[in-house]
Amino acid sequence: MGDDAGVKSGSKDLAMPEELRGPLKAHLKALKEAYKGRGWAGRAGFGDRPAVIVIDLARYWLDPRQKIGSNLEPVLDATIEVLRAARAAAIPIFFTTYADDPAHPQSPHDKKLAIADPTNDPQKWDLDSRLERRATEKIVRKRYASAFKGTNLQDMLTMLRHLEGLAERR
Repeated sequence: MGDDAGVKSGSKDLAMPEELRGPLKAHLKALKEAYKGRGWAGRAGFGDRPAVIVIDLARYWLDPRQKIGSNLEPVLDATIEVLRAARAAAIPIFFTTYADDPAHPQSPHDKKLAIADPTNDPQKWDLDSRLERRATEKIVRKRYASAFKGTNLQDMLTMLRHLEGLAERR
């Protein structure tokens, strides 16, 4: 929230301080080498029947003025590229968003976030229109951070035999 000028993505007030970036990158590089040294750095691949799951790119999360929103334009742009490729290859696509229901009892997560919406805008959890969701692309409405908890996403992927290799992009 506030002035995010100069920030490529995310929120300036939550961004990592520049003086930590170099040491963090060096640590991650060393960690990667340590994993390789232990034989833990193998790749699992995407399986024979991949699916794309787009996590939480609703209007609310993409609006830096909102309590938990931020500038995610680079993420949105990259996701649009992935969606184009997935559609061209006829790969199943799923989207997630929040299952907003004012009548639903608040979870501890809901209480912690304390998202106030005096307008009670029912469209705030709609997917960003630039994603160009098709009618054949399922929206999974979730009450929790996980796209699997309390939803039928795992069942749908299992029915499609796409559960062998999942890659989330957020």
